[in-house]
Amino acid sequence: MNNSKIKDLNKEILEFKIPYRKDLKFASKDTFGCEIEFYDADYSSISQTLKSLKKKNQMFCWDLDRDETVYIPSKTDFLKGKGGELISPILFTENHTFDEMITACNLIKSNKGTINYKTAGHIHAGGQMFESKEKIDNFLLLWSIFEDVIERFFCGEFLENSYLEEKAHSCRDNFKEASYDKYNLSKIRLDKHMQNENKIHQKAWAVSFYYFYCYDFEPKNTIEFRKISGTLEPAIWQNNCYFLSKFASLSNKISKKELNYIKTKFDYSNKDSIDIKKAIFLSDLMFETDLDKLCFLKQYIKDFHIEKTRNKTIKLVR
Repeated sequence: MNNSKIKDLNKEILEFKIPYRKDLKFASKDTFGCEIEFYDADYSSISQTLKSLKKKNQMFCWDLDRDETVYIPSKTDFLKGKGGELISPILFTENHTFDEMITACNLIKSNKGTINYKTAGHIHAGGQMFESKEKIDNFLLLWSIFEDVIERFFCGEFLENSYLEEKAHSCRDNFKEASYDKYNLSKIRLDKHMQNENKIHQKAWAVSFYYFYCYDFEPKNTIEFRKISGTLEPAIWQNNCYFLSKFASLSNKISKKELNYIKTKFDYSNKDSIDIKKAIFLSDLMFETDLDKLCFLKQYIKDFHIEKTRNKTIKLVR
């Protein structure tokens, strides 16, 4: 893509807003579990509203938790605090199941819940999204090469998520050559990703295989993506899950020839800069439709700001 076409695309991206979509083409075997962290909303009020929702709709099976990273108890009674986390049941990829995300986000917003740079949006993806260990190795290699793009994308409405660095270490850091501060592509394998870390520390990675144990559907067999900024916008939750589905699909089908080409074409750059050509290349690899590509690029580029301002958000959705 030449500079003139990129300039036209940049203008289109700036004006574009991410819609909530009813007809996304997830892989049929994919499943997700989402954790929505929030501040400020009264925990008891959220709990009562949730109970009422469950009485009206027995299919709505979300749970509420006093997650220690966001829950602030009152000074007189630990149980009467603010903040918490809504946890989804297993979300299958029929499109209507993601409509539950609208209900969950509205529940928090209607009780004056908020997000900030400390709220995360963890996603558990079913381990069956990968066909074999070789495909996960492909995934780790692709993720490491494109992690600068992916991390900015997963900032969602925020311009940066350096706070989450302390909670979820970048995947590529596990393959870094200390003496040169570079990562070794030959070491990017699932066994390498896990062998140097004990089982507990494995949970601290941005891409955690702590709960993964097979390539079949099992309720608790998941890969956890932990370096994702929290949001109360269903369209961004949907965009995040769809990205993971398409990235896994790419990892399953990519050829060794294509992988070798990508390894020579790109190096990891700086997530605090915007590499539009690299992001376009990745979007062309993953997505078939222009709308899918626009939704990805809008969340990556945002409004082209790269200033390091914590808690500044960008309006991305309709």
